[in-house]
Amino acid sequence: MSLEAVRKGMRGLDPVVVTEAPAGCGKTHEAADLARDLAERLPDDREVLVLAHTNAAVEEFRSRASRHSARVRALTLDAFALELIVPYATQLGLPSPLRPGRGGVSFSQLATRVGELFTRAPSILRAVAAHYPVMILDEHQDSRVDQHDIVDQLRRAGPVLVRVFGDPMQAIYAFDGALVDWDALAADKKYSLTQPRRWKEEPALGEWLMAARDALRGDDTISREDVPASVQLTTVEGLSDPGAYWKRPAPQLLRCLRTSLTDLEGTVGVLVPHNSHALGIRVGLAPLVSVYEGAEPSMAYEALEAAIRATGRPRDLAHVMIGLVHESSTGLDKQKREALDKCLRDDDVEFGRRKTVRGFAEQLAALYESPDIPTFCAVAGSVCTNPPPWLKIHLPEALRCLAQVDLQAGEDPIDQLAGAARYRKLAKRLPRRCVTTIHKSKGREFDHVIIPLATRSAFPDGAEARKLLYVAMTRSRRSIQILLPASGATPLLVGSP
Repeated sequence: MSLEAVRKGMRGLDPVVVTEAPAGCGKTHEAADLARDLAERLPDDREVLVLAHTNAAVEEFRSRASRHSARVRALTLDAFALELIVPYATQLGLPSPLRPGRGGVSFSQLATRVGELFTRAPSILRAVAAHYPVMILDEHQDSRVDQHDIVDQLRRAGPVLVRVFGDPMQAIYAFDGALVDWDALAADKKYSLTQPRRWKEEPALGEWLMAARDALRGDDTISREDVPASVQLTTVEGLSDPGAYWKRPAPQLLRCLRTSLTDLEGTVGVLVPHNSHALGIRVGLAPLVSVYEGAEPSMAYEALEAAIRATGRPRDLAHVMIGLVHESSTGLDKQKREALDKCLRDDDVEFGRRKTVRGFAEQLAALYESPDIPTFCAVAGSVCTNPPPWLKIHLPEALRCLAQVDLQAGEDPIDQLAGAARYRKLAKRLPRRCVTTIHKSKGREFDHVIIPLATRSAFPDGAEARKLLYVAMTRSRRSIQILLPASGATPLLVGSP
């Protein structure tokens, strides 16, 4: 079916239209244009509602729709659910003010609570359906069944047009609860976007990636023969599969990566399955490559919540900070952690002869003077800007975000941290040459992508690994380099290069 016919079908009056959109085929562009066109049909007091699963998808949509009608509203599914239940938290037996993840309701329960609200108050359901007569669901392959049920309830409550976009081959997030069955989604019409757009400068790469998608989705393998010039498959001699969670890259792997990072022009993404891989490569190649930590500073939230629980207990607060620094850095080894533990008493800091850790212990001593959250966040900033000489901070964003928490009377630290996180998302900081996980790269693009170790452990012959490999490869605009071990290579790539 032609693109024009697909566009016409999406703008028709069928209640539910599902469009499958492989990576690089203009899904966000088409969704943004659709939102604008459908918004123009609405009365002034109605809006098009765009819902996606991740903040990255929402921000990408907003950036594409910046010149579109003001009657287009984009939110994550969780943000939409939270917005609905906050005014009725007390009636639903929830704490007020409601903050997901902190003793109230988990993010995975938000959609269920909305369903409960709609059941108990059908008038609210009808009012919401009336206000949003058009709903566009972006990246819907990542949505859970209970989140899809919210949309289904709204669709049945009024004459709501639902337009669904997604790619089942990009369903790589392991969220709580069952994901929607993409192939089983009920729809009046189903379409596909099949024309690659991301690879206008490298059409052969686009064609190869579309063929690779078909193979991976069909439980087939990708041939290492007859690849385009923009795809380089390199066997690293003397290298074997180090297992799934390796932390220290082999010297020969680092040499290959250093050569590629030096020779390539433009943006480069080194994409790996796990955080341990990213940190190991960063340590081995610093300062040639930085770590992209994603849109959500998860380590900062975890540390702040632990610090809130430890408020008033300086030793416990200090250990929360030590744990955060250990996760984000190298150099804070077991011996130094034990030395710090001996310095930290219940009521004061005893330095003794421990000169190596004295500087860090002096920073932690501030927590004994004021064992509270403002001081904890100030110490995070101090450690980030003035680390001891033996400490190398490779994942600084959690410390930076905490340093921006500047509490005034009555303010909530989690809300302050969320504000700092929102600023990070809007800034869209993405290093020119970065190493990051495949999950965090989703929704991002690079001129060149390097998959540094395509092993059997990292990419076995399974559904999840097939999707991970596909997502990693399709982040590239101009070239892909896949490094393979001499033994233990992924079974998803077969034949001789």
